[in-house]
Amino acid sequence: MNRFSLCFAYGALAVAGCATLAATADASAQPPAQLSAAQSPLASVAADFAGVAYVVVEPDSRSHSGAIGIAAPGVPFSADTPVALYSVAKPMTATLAVLLASEGVVDFDRPIGSITTITAPWDQVTLRELLSHSSGMRHYREGEWLRLSRHHCARTEDALADFIADPPAAARHTFSYSTFGYVLVSHVLASAAHQDFPSLIARRIFEPSGMRATLWTQGAAPPPSGFEGSRGHFRPARPIDNSCKFGAGAVTGSATDLARFGAALASGRLMPVDTARQMLVSPIAGGTYGLGWGLGTLADGTPIASHTGSGLGGTSAIIINLRSGRVAAVVGNVDGPSLGAVARDVLTREFPD
Repeated sequence: MNRFSLCFAYGALAVAGCATLAATADASAQPPAQLSAAQSPLASVAADFAGVAYVVVEPDSRSHSGAIGIAAPGVPFSADTPVALYSVAKPMTATLAVLLASEGVVDFDRPIGSITTITAPWDQVTLRELLSHSSGMRHYREGEWLRLSRHHCARTEDALADFIADPPAAARHTFSYSTFGYVLVSHVLASAAHQDFPSLIARRIFEPSGMRATLWTQGAAPPPSGFEGSRGHFRPARPIDNSCKFGAGAVTGSATDLARFGAALASGRLMPVDTARQMLVSPIAGGTYGLGWGLGTLADGTPIASHTGSGLGGTSAIIINLRSGRVAAVVGNVDGPSLGAVARDVLTREFPD
């Protein structure tokens, strides 16, 4: 059996005590358990979501899962329930970008104007800057994300008019989070690969990871299993069209599929681990965001890579222990509080076999 060493770089330093992971590790979750709020690792957020679930995948492919709440009236929420995942699409898009760069399809450090026709000043920024949120491109203005979710984008170029004519909102080479930056990444990758973005990422990321329930927004519809409201006063979510987010957040999927993605990356099944390491180095000195992944540590100093997402009808988090390769994913079906802390808690828990 081929095995890969999970020795990701953290900042400029190599992680000590790296583990070896089976390249054939399977991220399939055990049957989701419906637990009471008191029993569940999800207890701290049980009242904030109509339904919420977690999946943990071990380096040896064992998995643990649990869920509380409902996906619809009378339908229990489970680890296989799809929700709108929003910004956890960014690590998936960054992984696609690294794959294409390793094949010579794109170059992270060449101006994107050499790949596609983009007007100044954005023709001079690089994929590395866009992926690390250091291009200076703006993020949403107050209330803008909902307004832009009222029209459909069939192609990545359809989404560019929302932001491409705007001046920089921050200096280049400084961190400034931008969903629009990842919309532009989606356009660059699709242009370079000569393929529409949803098909490209499905073929190169979703299918090899075994993400069987993961889909891209097709048009205006209520988020799958989504609710609005707070603290137990929930109602079905209104229709929304997230298609213009593309690789920045147009994905729907389950906790199981999100964990499958993390496990496929950590095990070396999506790409050689040496190739994946570059995602975990910030191009900004002292930065805490690499290419598509937030960089941090657990309380004991163990390095991690993580990301969260949220929007109407969905909240999500994924986290990878960079020493052991253990992966945790948590999703809920309300735009609720961040699930990042819950994902950290689940990642460090011991579960019975």
